[in-house]
Amino acid sequence: MAKNPENMTADERLKRIRSLERKVRELEWQKHLAEHDEASVRHWAEEAWKEVRRLHDVCERHWEEKEQIRVAAGLPREAPTVPLAKWDHETRQWVPDS
Repeated sequence: MAKNPENMTADERLKRIRSLERKVRELEWQKHLAEHDEASVRHWAEEAWKEVRRLHDVCERHWEEKEQIRVAAGLPREAPTVPLAKWDHETRQWVPDS
């Protein structure tokens, strides 16, 4: 257990103050790194989301072009989404849709 500052010598108090100042600097540095990491992760997440949206738009355009070709060939239109699997909440796994 730490000594009460009133029962310390001047050198002990100075040593304790410097130790606490080092801890504060270390915590400030860790906070700075955490904030920097947070900003970096947020930036890359936003960039990734922009790319996902761009690719989604590209897929939609390709799908529409494919559907126009199918209609021009006299084939029926297909549904824009084909379910491949469903999420089973009880087992917490993807289950093939049949």
